[in-house]
Parts: sequence; structure tokens; C-alpha cells
Amino acid sequence: MANVNKFKKIIAGTALVAGLGISSGQALAADALCQIEGDRVDMKTWVGMKIYDRAFGRGCGTCHDVSPNPNLLEVVKKLSQDEFGNVLKNGKNAMPKAIDAILAVGPAKKAGYGEAEAIEAVYNYLKCRADGTIPATKLKKMK
Repeated sequence: MANVNKFKKIIAGTALVAGLGISSGQALAADALCQIEGDRVDMKTWVGMKIYDRAFGRGCGTCHDVSPNPNLLEVVKKLSQDEFGNVLKNGKNAMPKAIDAILAVGPAKKAGYGEAEAIEAVYNYLKCRADGTIPATKLKKMK
């Protein structure tokens, strides 16, 4: 985590010298998986967090944060977004199909997310958690 923060500070300093004015607590590229400023994240990351917290009414972590079930932060490091989406749509081993539960989450419905956007949102959230870009805490959405 310290190396990630050090890298962000170096990149942010370089960006500042270049006149981009990016702070060290903010994702640097518009095409980054997630953007964070303090305790606020971009809308898609926020929706992904809500999907993770609320799918099936109890949240994905209800099963995935318990051994011997696969830890999603580790699994997402190894899966492409397409592979991850395939598991959500078709299930795997004891995991049922999850796409209906994901699409039923209020923030995903309110944002008008279809299947592809909802999968991308939860995948991005998990990838950013896995690589340390965002903390394991409740985040607010950017205004």
C-alpha cells in the first residue's frame, strides 16, 4: 500500500509540473477503473460498491468473505472482466447465477444500468479494492 501511495504522489507531482493539477488522492486517467477523491468515488465505482454490499439482499461478501469460499479480491486479480461477467451470468460450482440479484440492487436500477454496465461497475470496484486504489470502507459518490 505504501508503494502505491508513493507511486501516486510521484505521478501526481509529475502531473502538477505538467500543469494537470491532479492530487495524489485522485485517480489520474479518465479511463482509470475508478476515481477517488478523499472518501468519494466516481458513480460507477459507487454503484459497484453498492452491488457488492447488497446483491442477494446480504451482499456478495456474505459468502465470499468466508473461508473456504473464493475471496473475490483475489479472484478478480486473475479474471478478465468477460470471465468475471460469465461467472455472474452463469454461476460456477455452488454459486448461483447472480446477474438478476445484481440488476435488482437499487443504485444499479436507479442509474439505469443494464447487464454490461452492472458487471463493469462491480468488477471495477473489486479491481480497485484488490489493487489498493480504494479502501475497504463505505465511500460516498462524487458530486
